[in-house]
Amino acid sequence: MTLEVLGRVGMFAGCSRDDLGPLADAVTQQKVVRAGEVLGREGDAVGAWWVVLSGRAEVTVGGAAVGSVGPDETVGELALFAGGPRSATVTASDDLDVLEFGEAGFRDVVAATPPLALTLLEEAARRLRATNALV
Repeated sequence: MTLEVLGRVGMFAGCSRDDLGPLADAVTQQKVVRAGEVLGREGDAVGAWWVVLSGRAEVTVGGAAVGSVGPDETVGELALFAGGPRSATVTASDDLDVLEFGEAGFRDVVAATPPLALTLLEEAARRLRATNALV
């Protein structure tokens, strides 16, 4: 099931099932985040990232809305590259069902899977452009 879910995530469209296998193996849990609960808080230490299976969440920076995430989208993974604290808060708008990936081993999976690394880099560039457009 995890490979099917990852295959639907838009940013992983260029990755084969073989590319996504190590990532699927890195799932630490599937969990529900209730509406109003915070998935990740701006300024907190990074420990995980998520793929949204269902529901929506609002992304805020300094209390201002900067976007949202929904089914088949990822959130929190870019913080694993940058180190340091999270740059945004993600709050469930309605109940979220998410796959959680831990920080441990993330860089190993990315280093072992060049198509995945390229995909994450492209996503980082897309998000940077979107953020710059808000300024």
